[in-house]
Amino acid sequence: MAVGDEISIEIERGDGTPLVRVSGDVDLTSAPALIDALTAIADEGHREVRLDLSAVTFLDSAGIGALVRLLREGVRPIITKASHTVDRALELAGISELLGRSS
Repeated sequence: MAVGDEISIEIERGDGTPLVRVSGDVDLTSAPALIDALTAIADEGHREVRLDLSAVTFLDSAGIGALVRLLREGVRPIITKASHTVDRALELAGISELLGRSS
């Protein structure tokens, strides 16, 4: 993906915990869309959200901030899949241990 590619966010709202699939670059310009999607889920009363981040090609501090904001709102993010890029960014930011993991 080239710099400036748009983010894609798909939300599955079954009977249980919502699943959010994110692809593309999560950066300063695209993070607000992710924040809006995650805030909508929190506003619905969900206390957990599953995240498939396997197709995220770039994650900067704005994207990490979106996950931290979710935690502050009392919603536990559970990462079901993540790209190496995401895993590395979360590790470097020191927040990997704050996020749930599931396979």
